[in-house]
Amino acid sequence: MANGKEDSGPDPSADNARDALLTSVLGLSGDRGYRQLTVEEVVSASGTTQERFRELFVNLDDCYATAYEGWTEVFWQRLQSACEEEDSWPSRIRAAVEWMVHYVKDEPDIARGAIAEAPITGMRVQAARRDLLERLSRAVDSARRETDLSRHSPPPSTAPFIVGGIAWSVECALKNPAEEPLELRAADLVFFAVRPYFGEEAALVERSRLEARL
Repeated sequence: MANGKEDSGPDPSADNARDALLTSVLGLSGDRGYRQLTVEEVVSASGTTQERFRELFVNLDDCYATAYEGWTEVFWQRLQSACEEEDSWPSRIRAAVEWMVHYVKDEPDIARGAIAEAPITGMRVQAARRDLLERLSRAVDSARRETDLSRHSPPPSTAPFIVGGIAWSVECALKNPAEEPLELRAADLVFFAVRPYFGEEAALVERSRLEARL
């Protein structure tokens, strides 16, 4: 009890407004480009108010960074879920790339707003982006535990190289979807990832499997 009023706990409308603002800033960043955005546009798209925005965020950079940090966690969880039923590393990387193709197609503005726009934003976003890329690199590097002992295992630097190459390809596809959609790159990305660890034959098998599914 405070000032004669019963404390009913957190205002649920604040959570709804926060979620709406975070979704709007990523979606509009993908649609128009982050550098072209204003707070007014994000507020209007979210259906909230300038007052609510100022209660929740310091400025547009703070709003985008908060949205991006949350996005990385959801992205990571969804990517892992897409791969968890596969029983080998080559099939998991194929499943991951397949999931990415569908994600980019189903949620183009959010994907573009997070993946393609993040590299041009502030230090807080860059830190979250590095953390995500490091997690992805560790997942890729786990391939070295499954390779045949008769094969020469590639060095640890291979995984960041593969992740960087795939990330660059996804960013290019998001920036120019009409010219070269991700599904046209996807099979080659699987081949690119599998070949260093498991050889050309295994890479061709997974590339063919993905081609048959897209």
